[in-house]
Amino acid sequence: MIPLWHPQFLHHRFQIRALEEPEGLLGGTDKATLLTRKSSEMFIGEKALKALKQLYLGNERVSELDDLLQSKDSS
Repeated sequence: MIPLWHPQFLHHRFQIRALEEPEGLLGGTDKATLLTRKSSEMFIGEKALKALKQLYLGNERVSELDDLLQSKDSS
C-alpha cells in the first residue's frame, strides 16, 4: 500500500478514490496550507500577506499545479 495523500499530482492525472478506513489511521484528507518564514514577512509586505491569508486554492487546484510542476521536471 502506498499513501495517496491529497493534494498531489496523481489526483489530477487519475481518478483515485479513497478507500474506506474505519479506524482513521491515515488521518483523512489533507488541506493545503501556505506557510511563510517569520523572517520573510517583512519582504512580502503586510498587504500581500493579508491577500495571501484570504487566498483559497483547494486540493483540486493544488493537485493540478503539482501535476504541472511534475511535468516540467520530467521534460
